[in-house]
Amino acid sequence: MNPLDRSILKSLGDDNGWENLLEAREDSLLLGSSRHPHSIDLIALDIGWQLVIRDPALDRSVRHILKITQSDSITVGTSAELGRLLYQFAQLAMALPTHPLELFNKALREQGIPDGAGATEAHRTAKVRIGQDIYRECQLRYWGGACAVTGLALPALLRASHAKPWAHSSTDAERLEVFNGFLLAVHLDALFDQGFLTFDANGQGIVSPALTEEQLLRLGITATPRLRWVEPAHEYYLTWHREHVFRK
Repeated sequence: MNPLDRSILKSLGDDNGWENLLEAREDSLLLGSSRHPHSIDLIALDIGWQLVIRDPALDRSVRHILKITQSDSITVGTSAELGRLLYQFAQLAMALPTHPLELFNKALREQGIPDGAGATEAHRTAKVRIGQDIYRECQLRYWGGACAVTGLALPALLRASHAKPWAHSSTDAERLEVFNGFLLAVHLDALFDQGFLTFDANGQGIVSPALTEEQLLRLGITATPRLRWVEPAHEYYLTWHREHVFRK
């Protein structure tokens, strides 16, 4: 890799969420960021580059979005495409644990909101608002701004749904974890929130018997909803939702 190619790659990283040069080798760069804990290898090919993600959770999420298998390499042929993927991967990286919790704690410190016994009702209200804003932003990043079921990419009509609700979560880490729910279109959010819809470990929707076929048709649901993908980390929260929220 010549100095010009190295400079181009570094500039693409700077512009797309991978601003830290962790290591420079003869044919590759290892990039990271102060905004998330992940790193990515950019390896020069005869034509284009190969991207190697070292963290398994981020790698799986990337492959879900790109719709490629674990054995497929992630390669690009142009700098424009590389920049687009770097940005997309950085957005995912900032949604995965433990980044949301770090953002939350930082926001509480900056706004002088105490935790525990010193918190007033106003503090608790502000804490919930901050947490829900961060949770929504992480869901938008993780799902690429599109509904986890329908693929609808209209943020005004999308809601960040919790499988294990805020009030029932035992820690802030649970409340903020991106796997504790989904980005859903408003009608699916209402069904999921009220227990008329849940999902199994494979992402297949389960509709409550409390809904009639006529009601489903009036909601515009003609086929059982299915998640675009599901991670093993979702299963704890989905199990809780099936056991405590779903209307059997």
